Amino acid sequence: MSTLIAAQMQRGAQKSLRWMSTLYPTPAYAMEAEMGVEGVPGVLFQACHADEATADPVAYWLNVQLTRSEP
Repeated sequence: MSTLIAAQMQRGAQKSLRWMSTLYPTPAYAMEAEMGVEGVPGVLFQACHADEATADPVAYWLNVQLTRSEP
């Protein structure tokens, strides 16, 4: 794994790799949030605007990107 992580960090520093990470839904995180583990993915999708309530998640995030790049 160290070789893989080193390559990921090097490419990230060179800006030739883009990635995003998040917490993986586990029973412990669900318990901390006082919810059942089966509800965690729905909350995650909603928070990422990748649920059925967001008509076009890609358009949503492109708009966020444009909004944040304005001076």
